[in-house]
Amino acid sequence: MKRKTVGLLIVFFCLLTAAGCATTPAEAPGFAMMQPVPPPALGYTVIVDNLLVVADISRSMKEDAKIEIERGVLSSFNSGIPQGLDSAGMRTFGKSTYDDTILVQPIQSYDRTAMASLIDDLKAGCGNTPLAWALTKAQGDLEDTQGNIAVLVVSDGENVSRDPIEPVLELKEMYRDRLCIHTIHVGESEEGRRIMQSVAEHSGCGMAVIADRLQSEAGMRDFITQIFYERTDRDSDGDGVLDAADRCPNTPPNVKVDGRGCPLDSDKDGVPDYLDKCPGTPAGVKVDENGCPPDSDGDGVPDYLDRCPNTPKGATVDSVGCWSIQGINFEYNKFDIQPQYFDVLDQNVQVLKNNPSMRVEIKGHTDSIGSMGYNQTLSERRAEAVRDYFVSKGVDPSRMSTRGLGETQPIATNETPEGRAENRRIEIEILSR
Repeated sequence: MKRKTVGLLIVFFCLLTAAGCATTPAEAPGFAMMQPVPPPALGYTVIVDNLLVVADISRSMKEDAKIEIERGVLSSFNSGIPQGLDSAGMRTFGKSTYDDTILVQPIQSYDRTAMASLIDDLKAGCGNTPLAWALTKAQGDLEDTQGNIAVLVVSDGENVSRDPIEPVLELKEMYRDRLCIHTIHVGESEEGRRIMQSVAEHSGCGMAVIADRLQSEAGMRDFITQIFYERTDRDSDGDGVLDAADRCPNTPPNVKVDGRGCPLDSDKDGVPDYLDKCPGTPAGVKVDENGCPPDSDGDGVPDYLDRCPNTPKGATVDSVGCWSIQGINFEYNKFDIQPQYFDVLDQNVQVLKNNPSMRVEIKGHTDSIGSMGYNQTLSERRAEAVRDYFVSKGVDPSRMSTRGLGETQPIATNETPEGRAENRRIEIEILSR
């Protein structure tokens, strides 16, 4: 009831004073009319898709030619809006009652001439300044928009009926980074200027200016440019690929990238080269976050190469992951073990003692020098020599069997000294645990 009474009193006041207000207009300063503002340089593009003008037509705008200034600044702004704006609308507030706000044009395809006509029709009313209510209603005005939104509020900020920051924050919560609120302050009120500044600041990305600074064509062009244009040929992460085409932004410095701006992944394992601690992984092999294939038994040979999975901890392995004793050289045509190799054998004794239920087969291998028959016998005797050494160190002989394989299972070439040395080995196969 109280609000209705206040509204009726305001309307009555308007009727009493309308003639005087209409017959004593103050002279407004001129604002430059211009052609649509072009991009400031190559690489800039229009980033605003939707514009909502929120115009103050409250009774305080009758003073000091503020309504004329508002029309002038909006006319200049409208003339310079760049080509490429999709849609626009206008909402006014303060025409009559305490919380009066009107959507004079819903968001629709932008028409420069139609917007100019709406601006020319702006006339100060007799209400207070329900800016907060207008911003609250704007939430619904924008709900069907697609793309980025610029809200432009023009007001003197005087006689504001409610703090407008809450609806500003609600707008940001609804539209997030899509929306920026910009303000133009008309008049001399410091409090009004502070309110308009706060509205822009709380939008997180808006600009606040005073109308006087937009009188020059240069000032208005700069304002329009900052609202509508953004440079799209930036390369924010410095990888040589422009942001607009960069599928992998924020690449660390000095990391090589492909044409999409993504770090190179030479082995296609899903881990970029600069993070890949195991480059050259074959296609289709699963890897961890470091780009390395799993090594389930921890023997240093990845699972996809490991012919002998589940090698016991501490056992030495060959290049294919099999428990192997390498580096033991036997004298020609002999199979007794020299003392310098005891330490190597003792390591394997300890593995067997650490796994007392394990049964193994000790297998001897040779290179291809000599006849196959000779190598077969030599491999058998050398396997037996290793078993006997293990027994001498306390390993139960019933846990071990031996087999010679001669030169039949090489793991390296026999064409080089290095390859032949790798083939002369003792392997230990686990039969049971």
